Amino acid sequence: MKMNFQEIDQLLSDKRNSHQVYEKLKMQIVSEGEIDVELLWRFIQSCHQKALFSGTFNEKKNILIEGRNHAQQAVHTHPNHPNLLKFAAMVTGKSVEFVGLTDKVRQGKLFKEYLDSASELLPDDTRLLHLRARYKFSMSQMNWIERKAINAVFMVAPDHTIDEALEDLLEVYRKEPTWLDNLLYIAKSYHVKKDKVKALEFVEKCLHETAIDDEDFHHQKEAKELMGKCK
Repeated sequence: MKMNFQEIDQLLSDKRNSHQVYEKLKMQIVSEGEIDVELLWRFIQSCHQKALFSGTFNEKKNILIEGRNHAQQAVHTHPNHPNLLKFAAMVTGKSVEFVGLTDKVRQGKLFKEYLDSASELLPDDTRLLHLRARYKFSMSQMNWIERKAINAVFMVAPDHTIDEALEDLLEVYRKEPTWLDNLLYIAKSYHVKKDKVKALEFVEKCLHETAIDDEDFHHQKEAKELMGKCK
């Protein structure tokens, strides 16, 4: 049965439909012998979205690893597909939050490869720019144990500053001023820079937005904690 991708894309435009899309696409994947890359990247996107609504730690982890495994297999076959690389980066990057340090470093290297490749093909994509900013933020805040582990994989750990992360975050903000995740990371970046006034400004913007999924609620909880440090 031919999949109506226009219908799927319409459903994916609202992440609250993630469970419905995930089940629909998984059924199609199970029934097909050779899987269309256009089906695969949308399934990987649905895994990323579904994880934002899955209840427990293990539920989130399992759905992300499922998406990550499909992504990594698909990239071998379709190494230059823009949307596949984009969602491979997104699901791989998200999955590192649920694994130990060794796997985190190994998957983090893959994430960076996907991110770089996707960004070359989709240079104006704000999701990719935000991911790049988050990566730079993480690299700038590494402790010595993390840096030692990353050195073992990268030979020399990527060197990024909080100012580089903030520059990307502010560029995303100019294009998507109400994006809750981005607002939180701008606030966190200003807090690292010890600019409490600007940090508080973006904390308040973050808390003003409506939370939809588990990650939104977690980020607003983090924003409230950050607010206490800014006063």
